Amino acid sequence: MIRKPWLGGLLLALLVTAPVRAESYRLGDLEIRDAWARASAPMQKNGAAYLTIVNHGGQSDRLVAVEGDVAGAAELHASTVDAQGVATMHPVDGIEVPAGGEVVLRPGELHIMLMDLRRPLAKGASFPLQVRFERAGTVAVQIEVRAARDMPAGGHGADGAQGHKAH
Repeated sequence: MIRKPWLGGLLLALLVTAPVRAESYRLGDLEIRDAWARASAPMQKNGAAYLTIVNHGGQSDRLVAVEGDVAGAAELHASTVDAQGVATMHPVDGIEVPAGGEVVLRPGELHIMLMDLRRPLAKGASFPLQVRFERAGTVAVQIEVRAARDMPAGGHGADGAQGHKAH
């Protein structure tokens, strides 16, 4: 047997530097994965959460509500950018998840707005949200809080929209 002392160190380095994969949740034909929120500043009043919903079934469904005790209110929102480049956001009454398709909630687009945060969102922490669908029902999803440098490229602001107008 040939010993390779460097192999153990390499394996340890890979384990330490490998990204942690967020949990995946199943609810009927729906899969919810990569649920995360951006870390907030101590006095920040609002935040946002994001996730991916995959519909493995043959019928569409709608994300219709989100609730949790991390904030005074949690709403489904969409961000839009006008002709002058100013981003605004507004509540939506639901988010369609097409049969056999997926929807990604991400900074600057569809997102879960967390208004009146009850505590700062600290990097490394997590919190639960109840995610309710029109057909599939409700599932508890654990939201992982990430630092700005851990987020996908292109995210801006507490809701993911750069220069958004408050409402």
